[in-house]
Amino acid sequence: MSLPFEGIHRAMARSRIFGEVSDERGRQIAKWGEEHQTHPHMATWVEDGTASYWQEKMAEAKAECDRLSQDEISWEDILWEEVTEAFCETEWPKRRVELIQVMAVACAEIEDGDTKARKRDLVEAELDKALECNETAAYQVSSKPAHPGESGCNSAGAST
Repeated sequence: MSLPFEGIHRAMARSRIFGEVSDERGRQIAKWGEEHQTHPHMATWVEDGTASYWQEKMAEAKAECDRLSQDEISWEDILWEEVTEAFCETEWPKRRVELIQVMAVACAEIEDGDTKARKRDLVEAELDKALECNETAAYQVSSKPAHPGESGCNSAGAST
């Protein structure tokens, strides 16, 4: 069961990600102007064989995701499956649904990467503090004892 704080934290992180996406869209519009690409290929995909190409890629991506265990699957595998599904859709409402799924998977990878980076940064900060405390303890033993709690370390040199 997740704590309310975890849900709030996730919602705030997601909001920040969406803000970054919005900022990037703003930069794209500033650089290229409002874009209104056409999708003429969607109407011809069935006739020229493009649809079957993407259907084949989608089947391969789905089979690969199904084959991989939870420990083996990567964000690239999941995202590629979603992208191929989106490219298979030739009707806008269905394609839009698939593109939202692409964005959701991209968001999930960003959330996962940010969480891992935060945890790594916290571990590194704790290791740095522990090393600092051990160096402080070694100095204190060789010179004079410090007052307890003075350095933020306990008498054994561990961080407090």
